[in-house]
Amino acid sequence: MRYTVVSYASQLAYLAPQFVVPVIVLTNVSPSQNANFFIAWTFTMLMWVLPFTISRVLLTESGHDDVSLVDETRRAVLFAVGLATAALLAGLAARPLILWMFGPLYEDTLHYLPLLLAGGVPAAVTTVLLGFARARDDTPASVAIPLVLAVTTVGIALATVPDHGADGATWAWFIGNSAAALVAVALVVPRRTAGRILRRLPRTT
Repeated sequence: MRYTVVSYASQLAYLAPQFVVPVIVLTNVSPSQNANFFIAWTFTMLMWVLPFTISRVLLTESGHDDVSLVDETRRAVLFAVGLATAALLAGLAARPLILWMFGPLYEDTLHYLPLLLAGGVPAAVTTVLLGFARARDDTPASVAIPLVLAVTTVGIALATVPDHGADGATWAWFIGNSAAALVAVALVVPRRTAGRILRRLPRTT
């Protein structure tokens, strides 16, 4: 029962936006606008797999006795955020290529893509810290983080897509992930742990 409530239910909540948001768009916009959004959404979900995989690896490796969870979390955050940022920059740079591949009818895809990919940066933080919370068996954080993500993202999409179309969905994804990242940092990273992580980050000066 505990596994079902904590792990299964929270995982469903965490995955809810990626399945529900496209349906909200599909039922509220024209086929043309939906096609443009869905291509941008597909690119975004492909990039989202990377931090999701890193979080899974962190959760798995944390079971070893000789592993420092804080150190591994620091590395995981660096890798996940770095990959999400690289994906954002690559998506911006590849916009002419995407337009060439799909044709001028999909020009609006380039309008939706940047904000969706930008949402991947806070999503990377959320995903890794959720893995950290699960590794620490932190039940409140493991439930609260996905719940905030699902309620915020889906709620904003339901409220904005009927009037603003796919733009409402892109903002829902960005705001939802940003809110979840803030909650994850507040719940998962104690001040002492945050200090350790920040002290170990590479210095620019």
